[in-house]
Amino acid sequence: MAEYNANAPVDDDEAANAYAEKTYRPPRRYLAAWDGPALTFAGAFAALKMAKEADDSDDSEIVTVMLSAAIGYFETQS
Repeated sequence: MAEYNANAPVDDDEAANAYAEKTYRPPRRYLAAWDGPALTFAGAFAALKMAKEADDSDDSEIVTVMLSAAIGYFETQS
């Protein structure tokens, strides 16, 4: 997102859309499709941080997926 926010065209919606497809949209689709637990403590912590950032930008789909990944990790640790 930082790359897109810093460099996306602001006066051309078609170009901005194309730039989004080259920068943040493919990884975001990958994250939105995540269906397993985080594999490490660091991964669970990163998922929680990402959930917080997504919550700040009203991206509920990513919030749910990342919370599930983090919780899944902690559930395997009990």
